[in-house]
Amino acid sequence: MRRHYLDIIENDDFWQDLENVDETNEFTDDENDANVPLEIAENEQDALRKILEDEDKSDDSEEDCELFSEHDSLSEASGVFGNDDSEEDQPLINFTSCIGKDGTRWSKGAATRGRAAAHNIIYTKPGLKGFALSNPPKSPESAWNLHINDKILKIVCKFTNIKIGLCQAKYKSFKRRRAARRKFQPTFIAKTSEDELKAFFGLLYFQGVFKSGHEDLRSMWCTDGIGRDIFRATISLARFSFLLCCLRFDDLQTRKERIKLDKLAPISEVFNTFVDNAPEMYNPGDNVTLDEMLVPFRGRCGFRMYIPSKPAKYGLKVQILADSKTHYMLNAEIYTIQVPKLEIGPLKKNVFRILRRLCFV
Repeated sequence: MRRHYLDIIENDDFWQDLENVDETNEFTDDENDANVPLEIAENEQDALRKILEDEDKSDDSEEDCELFSEHDSLSEASGVFGNDDSEEDQPLINFTSCIGKDGTRWSKGAATRGRAAAHNIIYTKPGLKGFALSNPPKSPESAWNLHINDKILKIVCKFTNIKIGLCQAKYKSFKRRRAARRKFQPTFIAKTSEDELKAFFGLLYFQGVFKSGHEDLRSMWCTDGIGRDIFRATISLARFSFLLCCLRFDDLQTRKERIKLDKLAPISEVFNTFVDNAPEMYNPGDNVTLDEMLVPFRGRCGFRMYIPSKPAKYGLKVQILADSKTHYMLNAEIYTIQVPKLEIGPLKKNVFRILRRLCFV
């Protein structure tokens, strides 16, 4: 670049004697700069104009060179200043990011990372595993049996038969003929089995397929062409209604004690067994999602939720962890709006009473 010595002289007496000024050596202190021309500006505006005109001019004999500066002008523009010379303490600022209200800087593009952390590396292949891998389901029934296994069916069958035994006493025996001596009990109050429960659950699924949740049961078993043949061929209307009333998932004798600590006590054992079976049958992929869903329900329940943003508005809120790609449920929890309360025995009450007295003495 051409070098020029520029000086701004504000003395009026000096401007009158400009003709006697030596332009070559008077304002130069270095001997090597003796041949540098001296330019004089009348005021600051003139000096600034000369600087702007000469900053982009270069000699033809001078070689072009490019220098790297560690000065970060973007940090000054964004208000980030620091006196530390280390580059690690200075944040990386670019125009592809934005700053949140709490001061957090969010990047608009994906960050370039090096080697992935060991805990983020997935070594298992997504898909079936365990018993489901050795015995892959070939029909909807076999897939259903993997989740509703024999353990769950035995629990339901056991407690349902206990309830049936209590209800059988309410039905009186009858005679088929007046002259007959032997009395018979109604056939639809007999105890159930696991195979019959599967057929019963299948009819409940068919009610959902036909969208007959609010339909009268008698219309499904009627023979005038309105009913469904599969219901009449599977089970009688009296038996279906009796099983629907006697269906139980827990022991009624211990429910009052368990419900004090767990509002989900009537179905907690079956529900926990069903949830525990889910991750044992399937390996999730790289991405999973956690969200809540509202199961529509308007009956009497202590933990029924009202969410106006949902289509159903009333129901049971369930938090579910599922695979993002296949929508397979890995874990689930029903929100019961309850904090467990521990009962204090008579001995502990006396201890608390003594401690309270000592504190006030």
